[in-house]
Amino acid sequence: MIIRQNYLDQLIAYKDRPVIKIITGMRRCGKSTIMALYKDYLLSSGINPENIISMSLEMMEFDDITDYRQMYKLIKAKIPASGPTYLLLDEIQMIPGWEKAIDSLYAEGVADIYLTGSNSNLLSSEIATLLSGRYVIIKILPLSFQEYLLFVLERKQREEHQNNSLRRSLRKDLDQERDHIVHFLSEVTGTHTHKVTDHGSNQLGDEA
Repeated sequence: MIIRQNYLDQLIAYKDRPVIKIITGMRRCGKSTIMALYKDYLLSSGINPENIISMSLEMMEFDDITDYRQMYKLIKAKIPASGPTYLLLDEIQMIPGWEKAIDSLYAEGVADIYLTGSNSNLLSSEIATLLSGRYVIIKILPLSFQEYLLFVLERKQREEHQNNSLRRSLRKDLDQERDHIVHFLSEVTGTHTHKVTDHGSNQLGDEA
């Protein structure tokens, strides 16, 4: 996973500020990844996991949420009794009328709100009017050439690490197998020699 620090820093700068943070961009540009990185940041900074409500609304887990009322009730039920709450909703446009629930949650001041969604669906004129003055846009662009090179380098390093781990594992297995064979041959050779010696001793004893 590439840590796109520039976008992560923007989210961190808006942390706990009374605005809705909206992450937009074309599909597959990394919006969900940025949200996941921000969640990791919250956890690493000491936020209790119970105070982070994270929902990816395109997942089957939330398929039964069909309108903003159901989403609102689910979120309210998850808000802990104490401590600041961070609400991270991925692909918010999956819920019809989502802006009404978000507007109410914002007005109630129950959580620090972060949303992701596609450009075409997220900020229609109606939604922009409803949330006017209450949100800030963080627009995610596809990987830059520098980020792409970093991605390729990290993937190559990861593959090399996996290959090295596999080679070490195979070498260990081969060494163990060699030790077993050597031990087995030593036992067989030692037992055979002992038997021959005993047999020879017996023969000499009989001749005497």
